[in-house]
Amino acid sequence: MDYLRWNDQIASKFFNPEAAGRRVYLHVTRELIAEIGRDEGIAVPDFVRSVKGGPPWCSGVPLCLRATEAFVGWRKRKVTSKLLFPPYIGFLGLFVLAAGLGEEGEFSVQAYYPRLRKLLGDEESTRPYPHFEEMRELWADLERWSEGDKHGEIGVFESPATGRFVNVGVPISQTILTEQERRDLPLIFVDAGLDAGAPPAESYLASILQEFGVGRLRPRTLRILRDPVAHKEEHEGLLEAVLDELREWDGSVTNETEKGLKKVSVHASLRLCLDEIDKVAGRVALRLRCRTAHEFPEDGLVIRLHSASYRCQEYGGGWSTVLED
Repeated sequence: MDYLRWNDQIASKFFNPEAAGRRVYLHVTRELIAEIGRDEGIAVPDFVRSVKGGPPWCSGVPLCLRATEAFVGWRKRKVTSKLLFPPYIGFLGLFVLAAGLGEEGEFSVQAYYPRLRKLLGDEESTRPYPHFEEMRELWADLERWSEGDKHGEIGVFESPATGRFVNVGVPISQTILTEQERRDLPLIFVDAGLDAGAPPAESYLASILQEFGVGRLRPRTLRILRDPVAHKEEHEGLLEAVLDELREWDGSVTNETEKGLKKVSVHASLRLCLDEIDKVAGRVALRLRCRTAHEFPEDGLVIRLHSASYRCQEYGGGWSTVLED
């Protein structure tokens, strides 16, 4: 299979009408590559060979420079060559695939560059891969394409900020959580009493995930949380990915009933607000308001506590009016 077919096959797995308006992660795994190549009896080796060659207009320069060649001016090239997707997605998929190799025990999980070199068949080294820092522009352009060119109609990619590990952090962040783990995160948020509008400090978040993630997060994920020193890159990428999910969470949680039906519940928080401060008397007036990232019902909220009921309406910015009985 040539490079552009691999590129489009991978892209279509993530960017499609079913993903409209949702955040997309380029979670490329061995299983995904095997699924794409199953009909032709090919898998990861053929994919790696094709990416090393790149699209037909690329020259024989080092890998990351070929990726840059695939990227530069691609929108103009699209007019004449009928490109369906950005022609550099195959390269980005390869970088993400390398990030997941640590799960198989081939390397210590914090060593990204040795994994990438092993996948490419290069001499093993912990040195940064040549021109790898220039790949940040490709990730940024994928965000521009999904949000600007496509208006989120086939999915939205967001290039995450990854602190000290800015170069390798983006591919790591794409595979650091499985799809099932992402689906289970809202359950952890609810049990821990987290609020999308007030994300906790990273150190506290790590302890929360360890406490409430048992049975919901993979053993590998829990190992990263327990030993941040040994898993520097993954630990930072993992917490950033979870914080991104928390910021986007609208409080909705989907549970399965005993009859196998899906039941959606919405969780919000009550906040004590200093509505009035009387500096002369040395007094403050504390009042309760509801805060949620979810849409308020048109007829307002009714909150029941034991035998008492309280009402509130939407005020703005996710806040309600003061609760009144």
